[in-house]
Amino acid sequence: MDGMSGELTVRQARLSDHEAVTAFTSDTWAERRDNGDYIPQIFEEWVATDGPRQRTFVADAGDDIAGIVQFVQLSAHEAWAQGMRTNPEYRGSGVGLQLVHAGFDWAREQGVAVARNMVFECGCEQYSAKQAA
Repeated sequence: MDGMSGELTVRQARLSDHEAVTAFTSDTWAERRDNGDYIPQIFEEWVATDGPRQRTFVADAGDDIAGIVQFVQLSAHEAWAQGMRTNPEYRGSGVGLQLVHAGFDWAREQGVAVARNMVFECGCEQYSAKQAA
């Protein structure tokens, strides 16, 4: 699949997604961290501890995982979005938007009114060039 076609399903992450998630996250921060991204090391713990105050989502492309995000309820009215990553094969195709909306929906169901996150790097230059083409 070329990342721009086909249906995506956003669903709760499973332990069986670990290999596919690791495949596209391992080198995410290769130039900034000695051991690359933290997602491959924490993914199984995130999935195993998902519950009423935490949910890990993946964008399932059928034969591949297109993205990941985790939402954590911090208080009765506030959530934190973390670990959002998009598989490079799917960037620019709306994966992040679908993941965020799934997280917002989950958070809203928990009674949350505010969701926060921190964007370390967006690759905006790449995205802008892609959109201009």
